[in-house]
Amino acid sequence: MLAEAAARSGDMKRARAAAEHARLLLEQESPSITAPLMDALLREGRLALRQGDVEGARTAFKRVCEGAQAGTAEDLKQRRVWLAEAWEGLGDVGIEARRFPAAHDAFARARMFRGASDPQHEARLTLKLGEAALGAHEIQAAQ
Repeated sequence: MLAEAAARSGDMKRARAAAEHARLLLEQESPSITAPLMDALLREGRLALRQGDVEGARTAFKRVCEGAQAGTAEDLKQRRVWLAEAWEGLGDVGIEARRFPAAHDAFARARMFRGASDPQHEARLTLKLGEAALGAHEIQAAQ
């Protein structure tokens, strides 16, 4: 995909524009929640965060949460994956914005949706939870 190729080459502006364009095309194609649309929103959120656009990332990840919650029971497993990825993205947004309590909550939710199926990912989420908890404590100590 064009967005990933541009990101790998370091052209984040082009990568984000390509991701946004792909999402817009998917939204025009179908008004319903589809797997390609959820994937496009997740990609757009990650690219926005890499560019330092905290609000753009937050918006994309929240849209994934809303879309996943509106899904059907038949795709419960996929909805859990989207929710886990979106909540982890929202946690990363919280860290970037120095909103550590919100980041901690988001990482805890990501962990809940993800489960313990992937030990490496579980370890990464545990580290992120610790980073958010440490940051929250630093803020409380500074006040």
